[in-house]
Amino acid sequence: MPASLLPSDGFSAKQPGGAWAILGMTEALRANPSPEPPTLPDYYFPFIAMKNIVSLTVATVLLSSAGAWAASPTPATERRHADVAQRGISVMPFDLNATTHVFTKTRTGGIQKVVAKRSDDTAQIKLIRQHLQEITQQFARRDFSGPGQIHGHEMPGLARLKAANPGELQLKYRDTEAGGTIVYETKNSQVLAALHQWFDAQVSDHGQDAMEGHDHATMRH
Repeated sequence: MPASLLPSDGFSAKQPGGAWAILGMTEALRANPSPEPPTLPDYYFPFIAMKNIVSLTVATVLLSSAGAWAASPTPATERRHADVAQRGISVMPFDLNATTHVFTKTRTGGIQKVVAKRSDDTAQIKLIRQHLQEITQQFARRDFSGPGQIHGHEMPGLARLKAANPGELQLKYRDTEAGGTIVYETKNSQVLAALHQWFDAQVSDHGQDAMEGHDHATMRH
């Protein structure tokens, strides 16, 4: 064998990945020309195992980084949340930081609930109930100027809700623990779709001050 092909002094036959490992693979392939996989020298397997571990580790890090990046809000989203919160001050009397909006889509409409984060915050609870009773009456007249002022008059679903006939959308307010609730009912599929789009837009715009609820009646079926 030419001297240039011999392993250097820095390698030994027992070192995984050394030149002797490569030579060993070559000899194994020559000795076994059949289609069956050749038997590799024992000292080569630690090198294969290390390679697989490194590949798996790199893949895990990349997937974790991608997940963290996807979960982080973009600067545009953060600005949108800040703008909505600022405009909401002039429409909603309660403190957004002290309350939570919950929008639950149902098979026949939806439920809009606002609750105080502290059950003993009587001041916020009073303001929530006062506001929800007022907008229930406004929405019944198809006056959605309040949400339009906060979220923009082009928000999804809003135009169809404003155009709904008196019998196409019914609303009912009721007090709930630590806040209040508006129940929306409709038998019109277009109004239902518009209401659900409108709910989704509000959850998106309010950020951490809102959340999507779950219709337990639907989940049981």
